[in-house]
Amino acid sequence: MSDVEKLVAAILAAAKVSAMGERPAGEYVAEYKSFLQILEKQKLEEIAALADDWPDLNAELNVEFNKKL
Repeated sequence: MSDVEKLVAAILAAAKVSAMGERPAGEYVAEYKSFLQILEKQKLEEIAALADDWPDLNAELNVEFNKKL
């Protein structure tokens, strides 16, 4: 997790909890951790989607390569 992602999670958590009114500090920390998990899950889903594209891409490259032979 990059520092930028941690900063984004902190900003989102602060905004969400602040919008709820006066809350204990523990809620800020809990929301921060929640947003970190959401960002990590999204990152993993994006990586998985890219990995799913590789077989198709490799197949296309193989077809193009074989055409040149």
